[in-house]
Amino acid sequence: MPSIETQPHASRRTAAAVAFARKSRGGLLLLLPALGYLCLFFFLPLVFLLLQSALTPDNYLRVFRESVYLDVMYRTARMSLAVTGVCLVLGYPFAYFMSTASERMVNVAVGVVILPFWTSILVRSYAWLVLLQREGIVNKVLLNLKLIDHPLKLVYNLNGVICGISYIMLPYMILVLYASMRNIDLQLLVVARSLGATRLRAFYRIFVPLTASGVMAGCSLVFILSFGYFITPALLGGREQTTFSMLIDIQMNQLLDWRFGATLSAVLLLVIMLLVVAVRRIVRVERSVQWIQ
Repeated sequence: MPSIETQPHASRRTAAAVAFARKSRGGLLLLLPALGYLCLFFFLPLVFLLLQSALTPDNYLRVFRESVYLDVMYRTARMSLAVTGVCLVLGYPFAYFMSTASERMVNVAVGVVILPFWTSILVRSYAWLVLLQREGIVNKVLLNLKLIDHPLKLVYNLNGVICGISYIMLPYMILVLYASMRNIDLQLLVVARSLGATRLRAFYRIFVPLTASGVMAGCSLVFILSFGYFITPALLGGREQTTFSMLIDIQMNQLLDWRFGATLSAVLLLVIMLLVVAVRRIVRVERSVQWIQ
């Protein structure tokens, strides 16, 4: 039989458990609208798409049997890899500047980074189309500077697509890298320099390895988003730079072959899921190695 002293403690634990259960139920009730929205407008269409692709399993063999689809997937992956490299080269120094700047400069830099989000992607893509065309501003400036003798073809090819998508994806890369860099203690660089390391050596041997997980997260985010992009490649690349998402649009909206379009969508979804799983495994292994070291 419990003593008199333990009964108040038991009653307090019971009251705390009841309060926690009530808060949990309240939190679940707050989640119901969002969960209902996701189920209605995301999961149900996704299930319908997968069911459409499952009705004709031969279409999966067709994707891997006909070389045109694999060629387009390879072209899309190459384009996404180029965009990721451009965003990393441009975004890493900017994120490093934000992580070492004063609070006022950080606020200004964040405003500059998020400013493109206030404009539609379609408008930004058309703006690049105007800038990069043969009579556009870029060619006129290069001609006036005597750097070229005749206008360059900067649109309806891979160069235009990379420029347009890199401009759209660059803020994502910068924000992810900055979130990773701001958690690094910059005093480590000061200690390294006090021990005889040069500024450049301290940066590459200490700061860069500590940002490896942020670099991996930013690159994976940019690569995955670029892999499924449609508007910018369609405007700046044209038919010469057909991406995998453009193939899906052709099958569904022009050829009206919904089942094969659903199959291509399922293949694209599978590729992206495999990339996400691979990146998470790499990051997990990297963290384990850092912990062991």
